[in-house]
Amino acid sequence: MKEIPKGKEITDCITKHMDRRFLNSLDFVGNGTIPLTIDRIELVDMIKYDNGNTEANAKLCYFKETVKPLVLKSVHIRAIVMATKSSVASEWKGWTIGFTAEEGRYFGKDQFAVRVDQKFKATKGK
Repeated sequence: MKEIPKGKEITDCITKHMDRRFLNSLDFVGNGTIPLTIDRIELVDMIKYDNGNTEANAKLCYFKETVKPLVLKSVHIRAIVMATKSSVASEWKGWTIGFTAEEGRYFGKDQFAVRVDQKFKATKGK
């Protein structure tokens, strides 16, 4: 078994130690459903997170209300397609979608994840 490296104990606010460039569930926990208006979708060849992990072909969803994008996963994409009735990313621009932190079992752990609130009435702006 590979040895686990010794780390430094975290005793202050956990969010100080996260890659805060991207939206994550901690931005939504305790805030109910947050309406966000899609500004654009960008494809990035490679993202290197602060923790050293990488993600190839990352899809970033930018919103009018925040400078931080959401890294879209397939669950987000499916929900946005259902809400907008379109799989064409350029047609998502201007749609206001409700996002929330949903509690569940993800990656083998009980935690929160960012999800599209299916009960939120998505609307298309001008």
